[in-house]
Amino acid sequence: MMWRVIVLCLLILLSFSPVGAQQERDILDDAEAAYHARDYARAIMLYRSLVDDGINAPEILFNLGNAYYEDGQIGLAMLHYLRAQRQNPRNMTIDASIMRVRAIRANYQSDPAHIIDNLASTTYTIATERELATVALIVWSGWFVLLGLSLVRWKRTLRRVLALSALIVLVLSVLSFARLYADTYRPGAVITELATPVLSGPSNEYLEMFELYSGAEVRILERQGGWARFILPDGRQGWITRFAFEYVDFPR
Repeated sequence: MMWRVIVLCLLILLSFSPVGAQQERDILDDAEAAYHARDYARAIMLYRSLVDDGINAPEILFNLGNAYYEDGQIGLAMLHYLRAQRQNPRNMTIDASIMRVRAIRANYQSDPAHIIDNLASTTYTIATERELATVALIVWSGWFVLLGLSLVRWKRTLRRVLALSALIVLVLSVLSFARLYADTYRPGAVITELATPVLSGPSNEYLEMFELYSGAEVRILERQGGWARFILPDGRQGWITRFAFEYVDFPR
């Protein structure tokens, strides 16, 4: 009797898997067809249904970004391009799409002035956070192996290799720390509203200083109720409503 129950459970699990995969492929085909038919609203709805179900492959995020871009929603386009880049950092097509949005958005933004943000931003087109940490760990382990060999047989060539590897370990450690710190304590976000006022404090009663427009990239420093304090790459700070932006990284 027990084995029949086990077999039945296995059959049920096997029956669900292909159906789910086929349904996903059907949605992808429908989304692609809608995009090519210039029905961007439907393409967005279909791609979003996959993302909302936890299917966050870089290809889907990139296609969703394209649909938003063609629909004129450059903030949401930038958001999903950046999300795709986080997972596929060395893709030149994604990078070109990000640069395209940066060239047409209303807010001009320079390179990050804050050293942590600057170091972190240099890694986004090189490696994922996990890849960066893994390489740093491998090089760190290799350095300890070389150190052990040097204690047994000290040679000038080995000493130079040890010094070079120590420098590489230092650089990778600094980059890994900057990336982890920035993404954890200064998470990146994108303005998705057409325009949002920047206030001097977390309330509508504070002074309006300037405006941010769709597609602007910020880092969130703190949250207070329905408000968030941000910093721009040039160092300017202010408060915006939580509804004005979306975080680049998905919740962990």
